Formats: sequence, structure tokens, C-alpha cells
Amino acid sequence: MNDQKRKIRNEVRAARAGLRERDFHRKSDIICARLIAIEEFISANCIMLYLPMSDEIRLGALAKAAWQAGKTICAPTSPADREIRAIEIKPENCDLFDAKMGLRSPLGLEIHPGEIDLIIVPALAFDPNGGRLGRGGGFYDRFLKRPDLRAKKIGAAFIEQIRPVLPMDINDVPVDRVITDE
Repeated sequence: MNDQKRKIRNEVRAARAGLRERDFHRKSDIICARLIAIEEFISANCIMLYLPMSDEIRLGALAKAAWQAGKTICAPTSPADREIRAIEIKPENCDLFDAKMGLRSPLGLEIHPGEIDLIIVPALAFDPNGGRLGRGGGFYDRFLKRPDLRAKKIGAAFIEQIRPVLPMDINDVPVDRVITDE
């Protein structure tokens, strides 16, 4: 299965790398607008967003809409023990969503996982059934399995990241639904 996952990761990376910059930003904006309109976002008080790496969907518009609506935003940080922790971020840290800095971790108050209502989950690929293929470290899978986590899990993906079916094993945690630009 690892060879199959590696092949899909390489295909999706190549597809995302093939996007022109203006299409990348346009598609990110479409996905953010669609996420802002879903009931899970509207009803959430606390939302966990990822801080995008250079090839991931930009979520700055989503963060700004959440702050304007008075919602708490947190983002993952992963200390030396390889376990994700949710750290609150404020509007003055909005540049964290820019992605020009590579991997980075927010500094702030830790949010208990039970307080999170919605998690926007990154992945290299998703399938229509909520299957997800991450980067291979298992960080999100371990976090999403926490017994105290009750949040809805929504994947955000460019249509180029959707595959008909993904290889899943016992450690892989699916998302509740996936929002794309199409």
C-alpha cells in the first residue's frame, strides 16, 4: 500500500505544481467562499485551520471571515512529541496564512480539542467518501482520533486533488465531507 500511496502523492503534487499562480489563488478564494457558506462553518464557535505550506490552499479569507463573525480560530502546532496541539491565533497574526515562510507554528494559548467545533483538514488527496491521504507523518490522523475531539472534519481541496478512491488503512481517519473549487 505504501507504493500506491507514494504514487498518488507524486501525481497530486505534480497536478498542484501545474496550476498557474492566478488559478491557484482564484481556486483558493472559491474554496474559502464555499467553506464560509456551509452550516458547519456558520454554526461553529471555534474553528481549527491549517497554516498552508506553499502548495496548499490559502485560507486567509476564511480566517478573516471567521474573525469578523466573532469566532475563535486556532491552528495546529506540532512540538517535539509529534502530537498536534491547537493554538489560538488572532487577527494580528493573519500573515501566518501567507505560506511564504514555509512550515511555521503559531504562538498563543492552547485550545482544548473538545472546544473545537470545526476542523479544516489538509491533505494531498481526498476521495468522494472522505478518504484522505496526507503527507505520511500521521500527525492529523493521531489528532483526529482523539476521544475528546467532537469537531466536524471538513477537507479542503482543489479538484485536482480528488481521486475516485484512496488506499486507506486502519490508522487513516476520513473527513466528514470535502469542499472543492468545483
